[in-house]
Amino acid sequence: MALRLTPAGDRVVIITEDIVPAAGVDYPTSRRRPGEVVRAHFDLFVPNDIAPG
Repeated sequence: MALRLTPAGDRVVIITEDIVPAAGVDYPTSRRRPGEVVRAHFDLFVPNDIAPG
C-alpha cells in the first residue's frame, strides 16, 4: 500500500510517500479471512521545508 501526501487539490505532485504493508508487518494478508476489516496506524513524516497548505 502506498501512502502519499499531496498538496490540496493537486494529485500529481507527491510531497512524501512510503510503501507499507496494508496492515503492518505483524498481520500479513496470508493470515486474513475473507471479508475481514483490518485497521492499521502508520506515521508519514512530512518534510520540514514544505509550504503551508
